[in-house]
Amino acid sequence: MARLIAFGCSLTYGDNLKDIWPHNEEPSKLAWPSVVSKLLNLECINKGMSGYSNKEILNDLLTFEYQKGDTVICLWTFHQRHAILTEELSTPAISIKPWEMKNNKASKSYFKNLYTDYDSNWTTNLYMRVAKSYFDEHNIINYHANVKPWIFQQEKWNNINFIPVEDIDTIRNKEGSDLAKDKRHPGYRVHKEFGTNIANYIKEQTHEITLQ
Repeated sequence: MARLIAFGCSLTYGDNLKDIWPHNEEPSKLAWPSVVSKLLNLECINKGMSGYSNKEILNDLLTFEYQKGDTVICLWTFHQRHAILTEELSTPAISIKPWEMKNNKASKSYFKNLYTDYDSNWTTNLYMRVAKSYFDEHNIINYHANVKPWIFQQEKWNNINFIPVEDIDTIRNKEGSDLAKDKRHPGYRVHKEFGTNIANYIKEQTHEITLQ
């Protein structure tokens, strides 16, 4: 069975959805990657990780063992997140996140002395360009989305085409949208709408290719 591989942060993992609440020990089967995979009849492999930065997402997708016929979707996260990777993949990266500034010396020092919004945004463009080049070089079908497109400025040299659907954060903030058990992350209906929109777009693209 062909596979769908999804990379991203907690918004891909499905943090605090009811099937994994409260321990979040494995990716939720209610999260958008499962929605997409069911609609496209693909095996779902959810590689989202809570709190991930775009550098960590890139690291994971570059070291994943792909198979012929895989389809990849990357939901790139907030560009302000950062991490210092370690040589051993089994060793967690040093997490550098804006919300950790009060209790994390590395985060406090980074955002106080090194961070600029332009550099962070530019670096995320580079991560995306590397990912796209890697997938295309290895003939891996790949699609890309962004959790908050309006806080990200795409550089001209970044050749990624984002999936033209409403982003998951906008759907989460709609009146009447549901939230997960923590009352912060998106609920199932948000994941279902986002996943359905992605699946419909991929179906359209596949149909257009078939007709060519």
